[in-house]
Amino acid sequence: MTKVFMIINYITKKLNKKMKKINNIVLALVFCNLSAQINLKHISFKQKDSITDKELYKKGLIKSIEKIKPLIDGMGKAFELEKKEDIDIKIQKEVDSIVNNISQKEIDKDIRVFHFEYIDNRVLKRWETKENGEILTYPIYLDHTKGKEYYNYPRENEEEYKYSFKKIKNLHIEIIKHKTKIINGLKCLKLLVSYTEIIEAKDYPEFPEFNAPEEHIDVKLEMWVTKDIKTLYHPILKIKEVLESFYPLEINESSDAINGSIRKYTLKEIIKT
Repeated sequence: MTKVFMIINYITKKLNKKMKKINNIVLALVFCNLSAQINLKHISFKQKDSITDKELYKKGLIKSIEKIKPLIDGMGKAFELEKKEDIDIKIQKEVDSIVNNISQKEIDKDIRVFHFEYIDNRVLKRWETKENGEILTYPIYLDHTKGKEYYNYPRENEEEYKYSFKKIKNLHIEIIKHKTKIINGLKCLKLLVSYTEIIEAKDYPEFPEFNAPEEHIDVKLEMWVTKDIKTLYHPILKIKEVLESFYPLEINESSDAINGSIRKYTLKEIIKT
């Protein structure tokens, strides 16, 4: 019986050593994969809208403005800026001006560029500009090892904010077989994606004027994607379920939020590490 225990003990030790080696190999592969995810220095995308149905686009624009009118009225009331009637008149004038002068030429003036720049192997900076480089938004810094964002770098006792991916349902992904494209030297596959975005309800007891019900928006994406870039963070797309497998380099988006138009995102610049 003692011999049996000795044999079992010997085999156990051997197995433990073997398992330790396997664990070390697995850990090495994991860390290698994590480091491979950070293979960009800078990447930027250009956004351009194209009108496909002018009347539908106008209706969608009016609907969007009508949706935010209570918010603007609420701000005026909360901060005692102007009377509701005066605000409504100004909004209506603005709506009429936009709708009457809408054209593809005017839309082309509003091209935006979305930037990601890796500061180091832990932190990236994101911001938006016009096509001429004029700054539209102040930079936000993202620590992608923690999924936290903040407004200054280096960070010193500053409040962190959780980076949020979009909340979705009804996700459908279709790979279009036998269709490939080279974008900036990277081989890309064609992908068709559809989902329903869930915009959570807003509830502010102190400022009920800013409350909003939960909203669902149906979205369709036609994308060219690569598997050579491995990261969950993208200047445009915040759908984790897609980014776990693919990294889009070109996106055509249509949705309930932008009726009568296609929003196109194209790669402007990419600098690899």
